Amino acid sequence: SKVFIFLAANYSNLGDVAITYAQEKFIQNTLPNHKVVLIPINKTIEGIVFAKSILNPSDCITTVGGGNFGDLYDQIETLRQLVIASFPNNKIISFPQTFDFSNSSIGKKSLEKAISVYSKHSNLSFFVREQQSFELMQRHFPKVKVFLTPDIVLSLDKSQPQMIRNGVTLSLRADDEKLLTSEQNESLINWAKETFSNVSFYDTHINKGNLSEQQLDEELNKIWNQYKSSELVITDRLHGMIFSYITNTPCLVFLNNNH
Repeated sequence: SKVFIFLAANYSNLGDVAITYAQEKFIQNTLPNHKVVLIPINKTIEGIVFAKSILNPSDCITTVGGGNFGDLYDQIETLRQLVIASFPNNKIISFPQTFDFSNSSIGKKSLEKAISVYSKHSNLSFFVREQQSFELMQRHFPKVKVFLTPDIVLSLDKSQPQMIRNGVTLSLRADDEKLLTSEQNESLINWAKETFSNVSFYDTHINKGNLSEQQLDEELNKIWNQYKSSELVITDRLHGMIFSYITNTPCLVFLNNNH
């Protein structure tokens, strides 16, 4: 049998890249006799056509976890709905997500559309990665099987080999999800510079496009090694926190704008 991973990240958000990487490893370890087929997010349409041509009833479709279930990243949400609607007879599993539909009129409309698409599927399981998303999913999607589990990247252990730790690494957002004010950001950076002789800035979002699977793996190892050689990571990114955890690095975490 085969397991498909749709919406696989091949773009520059290393949190999403790590989710894709961890999801593939998790499926390979859990189902060693299954073939895993990765479909990159920018090949979703061709991937659906390709999957339909080789699909068996026993094959499983998965979509990648992350924080793109909502109206903030609506292109990804639209693609996920397309995938789920395209395979009405196969088991579908969404790996751990965050429920992030806003209360705006756009958010409410997006949510209604998601409810109508997902509720039609008879064998859909949705995993969510924290309690608030779990309660919101149960309330809005009574027909979908919902489970609460940690983010899939937490299934990795990247603590070995240990490295000499020196200095602090800041992985701070510069996007719509940022909650820290520019003053708070500034004083954090000043504190880090006063306290540590060595200060590095390394966001989990890198400005590089169109990377191969091998290059993506290299970028993940680079940031994990950066964390492993830091005494402290300061971050307001979820995967800044998670990368700290899996590399056994002390971490100071600030909230972003979603739970």
